[in-house]
Amino acid sequence: MTGGGLVCDIPAAHDGPVRPYPCGPRCTTHAPWREKGLPEPPPGLQPAERATREDTQ
Repeated sequence: MTGGGLVCDIPAAHDGPVRPYPCGPRCTTHAPWREKGLPEPPPGLQPAERATREDTQ
């Protein structure tokens, strides 16, 4: 199956959905908040996703 979705930039084992971040697309394992030891942000549009959506309107 070919998908047109985002792919995590980090070449390693992945977990969770891939989301856009200013540093590039990252899965839950490699997300900036995880690397800093922070809890997962609440559901909803995050700043990088809001910027992407606003650019297309």
